[in-house]
Amino acid sequence: ALVSNNSTGWRPGVAIYLRNGVTFNGNATLDRGEAVNNGNRTERNSDRFDVTVSWQLRMPWGSRQSSKYLRTTVFATTFRQQECMLRVGESTCAPILDIQRSEVSATMRSSVVGDLVDAAFTLQYVLSEYRHLDRATSTISANLRFEMPLSTLGGF
Repeated sequence: ALVSNNSTGWRPGVAIYLRNGVTFNGNATLDRGEAVNNGNRTERNSDRFDVTVSWQLRMPWGSRQSSKYLRTTVFATTFRQQECMLRVGESTCAPILDIQRSEVSATMRSSVVGDLVDAAFTLQYVLSEYRHLDRATSTISANLRFEMPLSTLGGF
């Protein structure tokens, strides 16, 4: 029985920092693979890309010394994996897996009670596609949360 596996991956990334706390981050993960088992060859392509942009703005109310910041982050990512099998004696690679997932989210965060309590609001959209099955699902979600460190409660 002839069995072999080959895989190659690249993972480039970049981060850019600008004045006033604006940051851009981008990453990619590119994987290619091939497996041979008894003459049948399976080929795999897997790609992931993500981008994050973050910044903060001073809230328009309150004195200059006591005004709070609104910290905002926007995130986007996409992932796709494709696999196909080329059987012995055939000339075309038959798809066995083709999935894609895309996500976009935005989060806004600020202190609401001094520096004691943080509040955050997140809005998110996710699309998952199972192309080899001709199916897709999507979700939209909104999340509001308040965070307070347990150390502020005392006695713990």
